[in-house]
Amino acid sequence: MIISIKHRLLIVTLLISPFILLAQYGDIGGMSGTRMGDYLSYYGGSTGSTSKLKSPEHYLFSGWENSGSVYVGKTVFRINNINYDIKMGQFMTKTDKDSLFIYDKNSIDSIAVNGKKYKKYYDPSSTTDRVVFAEIIFDSDGINILKGYYLSEVESSPNPMINRPKDVIKQRTRYFTTSGNTLVPFNLNKKNVLRQLKNSKQQDLAKNFAKENHLSFNSDSDVTMILKHTLNQME
Repeated sequence: MIISIKHRLLIVTLLISPFILLAQYGDIGGMSGTRMGDYLSYYGGSTGSTSKLKSPEHYLFSGWENSGSVYVGKTVFRINNINYDIKMGQFMTKTDKDSLFIYDKNSIDSIAVNGKKYKKYYDPSSTTDRVVFAEIIFDSDGINILKGYYLSEVESSPNPMINRPKDVIKQRTRYFTTSGNTLVPFNLNKKNVLRQLKNSKQQDLAKNFAKENHLSFNSDSDVTMILKHTLNQME
């Protein structure tokens, strides 16, 4: 079942725990489809909260006009206004000039944005919410490689010799494999990628394909190509 969601959303947030969103809802996402009230019904009336817009570097995507699919059970909600707050670890939709609607991650199975899929995992190393979204780099034949995002923040300094009048915020990435639904840190390199393969024949195929096509085991897009080719050759 696929439901599309349009652009405008009017929300009344009542300070009850958890937040209950009631109102004459509009639609979000810019596409013809369901009313927001229909979307909320999939969450038992409790779906998220609102937030204020931050500076662009806090978000994974440079703009908000992104094609997204929110997977809730067997239902897919189509949205073309979605972004990801890296520090909060939350997907959200821009509801007006400076307000945001935050999706309840506990009620979502996964989210796809611009052709890339993000799933929920438990991250024991997280210093905030330990239920996080990670981008699926490769997930096939028992091999799981994922990418997580975080922010590197350096505070501003009044010292003119340092030349840092504003806080400096940069996006960073790190890689994981999984144990069940738990993220396990994974250094993306040749040795570790080859270890994911079942036998020496697969490893030799991967090494030869990478060498012949000038691919790097340190690049997640190249690793995806290497693993796809290797496993396809073994079928």
